[in-house]
Amino acid sequence: MRRQLAAALVLALAALAPAEDVLILENGREARGRIVEETEAGVKLDFGGGKMFYARKLIREIRRGTEDGPAESPLPPGEVADVREESALLYQDGRRVGTRIFRAAKTREGWRFEEEVVFLDEKGVPEMQVRTTERSDPEFQPLAFQFREAAGDSEHRMVSGEVRGGRLYVTVTKEGAKTQSDDAVPAGARFPFAAREIFLRDAKALAGKLEAPVFDTRDQRWRTTNYAEAGRKRVDQNGATSDLRVIVRRRDDVMEREWVDDKLVAHMIEMNGETLRAIRSSPDVIGRVKQGDTERVTGKDSSARTRYVDPEGGWRIGKPDPSWTFEEPVIKGAGALLSVRNAAVFASVDLLRDRTAPADTTVERAAESLQRLCRAVAEDFHVERDGYTGEGPQRIYWLEASATTKGERTRTLAHVLVRKGRVFRLLAACPDKEFETLRPDFERILGSFVVE
Repeated sequence: MRRQLAAALVLALAALAPAEDVLILENGREARGRIVEETEAGVKLDFGGGKMFYARKLIREIRRGTEDGPAESPLPPGEVADVREESALLYQDGRRVGTRIFRAAKTREGWRFEEEVVFLDEKGVPEMQVRTTERSDPEFQPLAFQFREAAGDSEHRMVSGEVRGGRLYVTVTKEGAKTQSDDAVPAGARFPFAAREIFLRDAKALAGKLEAPVFDTRDQRWRTTNYAEAGRKRVDQNGATSDLRVIVRRRDDVMEREWVDDKLVAHMIEMNGETLRAIRSSPDVIGRVKQGDTERVTGKDSSARTRYVDPEGGWRIGKPDPSWTFEEPVIKGAGALLSVRNAAVFASVDLLRDRTAPADTTVERAAESLQRLCRAVAEDFHVERDGYTGEGPQRIYWLEASATTKGERTRTLAHVLVRKGRVFRLLAACPDKEFETLRPDFERILGSFVVE
């Protein structure tokens, strides 16, 4: 009986014990305990038998425990965790430029959000690190933030802020010089991560929209920021299809989107408009890249690319979001140049060049040639609508048609154009029932095609 009581007491004490914070050191070792002090110089850790200080330059990563248990604990269907961590690789038009780690955790005082972004140089070696920490109360009201920008062991800039008595007191430290300012906190104001968290969790109660003054740490200004639901998107990831929420964020004239699952984990995020994209990845890949894993820096990642450029052929084409990929044609030759594909919804835009057309071919003759080809492939090929847009050399023939392909009714939106004596055909096709949903994406892809 005493042994059973002792065992029960041990389990009870373990359940009451606070979760550990973990410091991942540059030498690969881990230091575990509770963070009791954190400054620009470093972190002090209480590991039960004493306290130890670790300098910033010795710390690769900080993983914070919470009082609410680990993020991976099972949850009832429909509920989301109060602790989560996201890892992503950053791409700028298909070129890997950095890593991102984001953490959200519910604490005794409210909420804590952390973001660590590491930027890579042209050789794939880390050259700049940006860390942002936010603290908010249980209602996501702003409490404090810290923004640190550093290269190597040197501090470039640090911005910290604290809300006291309805005012935000901000200190900016740059190259050893400090400037201070304060400003009234607007009604309904939030820090950036807290505003995002409110919308992700309470979008239904907010009728799918949120507008709030959000503090921008880059220029220390409150900016009106709008969040809105933009439907759902099926995305193919590593051979599996995910059904994700599409969230649109607007700040002044900048629009960004992100694709989030029902556990609030972001799979893809647009940052700084469409120029920078974060694509979800595994923590071990992030760790390797942060250590300067240059072997994985080169190469194309078509989910992250915003456009495909063929310098030899003298043309380029874009795509609307990371659910579309650029792929080599399944059957090369016969004029096939590229396929812009969305595997999750069985849709594709095939780009072809008619190499048999004479140099003096007109758009009208090229249009007739396309129709003859389509009727030869599908007996029930039917043109629903067609016409011409543009004038002179920029004239384009377009058609919307239906046909049965491999036993399934499909719909096609096509463009035919003649540029510099070359005939190009763009054929956007998908199952008939998906066409109206996909029409805006098709039109954006077809409209982005340019011959230099």
